Amino acid sequence: GMIEAAAAELERLDDAAGDFEGALRRARLKLAAGGKDAALRELRAIPADRADADARVEAAALALAAGDAPVAERFAGAVRPAAGAGELLQPGLYRTRWGGCEFCTMALLEDRRGNPAEARRLRAALAEFLDRMERQGHAWHAIHYLRGTLAAQEGDFEAALAALERAVATGWRRGWWMRLDPSLAPLRTDPRFTQLLATLDASAEQARQRLQTAR
Repeated sequence: GMIEAAAAELERLDDAAGDFEGALRRARLKLAAGGKDAALRELRAIPADRADADARVEAAALALAAGDAPVAERFAGAVRPAAGAGELLQPGLYRTRWGGCEFCTMALLEDRRGNPAEARRLRAALAEFLDRMERQGHAWHAIHYLRGTLAAQEGDFEAALAALERAVATGWRRGWWMRLDPSLAPLRTDPRFTQLLATLDASAEQARQRLQTAR
């Protein structure tokens, strides 16, 4: 939640970043600070063909979180031809380890387009990947967060909340994204979800105090 400090670091990074990556960084920060309109201004200015598939899908996820489905669809539309040809990235260790999920975003958009069969295929691919990671001994909080995302998309809200509770218990701390994640919208009025966010807020406040003391 230390937005000003994050902004200062991003200013240094953006000098070396490409236009697309710099805009994504700025959009994430503005969303985390509650600035949906400012985030959308960053995203709307980006040509959809200026980055690789995973960056485009992240841009779509941020646009959905900011409440602009047409912008999200513009980015997703630039990915679908590759997806249809079997070229969309498979769920990757680096992104999923931190809760990034191209397949979740594309599945949500396919559901919204009236294409539930493709949405189910994408969710099944991610679920199989997470199962394989666990069989191979991986243990990360984001596995549980992503299982919660899949369950919420499928309408199994009890399973979604149980998975999110486990994610928080094992170290998930991206409260800003959990508040905005479009897949979790149906859970936002549930008291258990509200309590999870309160737990994350309390943890963030403790971390801020430690960092400020250290400085």
